[in-house]
Amino acid sequence: MIRRSMAIVAWLVAGHVVLGGLFWALLQTPESNVLMLAVSAILVLLMVVWTGLVTGVGLGGWRHAGPIRSLFGGVARRVVW
Repeated sequence: MIRRSMAIVAWLVAGHVVLGGLFWALLQTPESNVLMLAVSAILVLLMVVWTGLVTGVGLGGWRHAGPIRSLFGGVARRVVW
């Protein structure tokens, strides 16, 4: 149980570090033209999808009896919806 908890916590920490990187990239993107505005919109969408994926795998890790790696496919399909 401790090993599973540590794996879930490590996943959540790593996922939120990536999310912080995406947010930093959003803050550093100048919105001076249409292309950069589109890049900002794509970054926001990536942040929303990534947050759903990280949270879904983290929460699903507590309920799922198998390896945590097997959760990615199912969670990735549900994140879009």
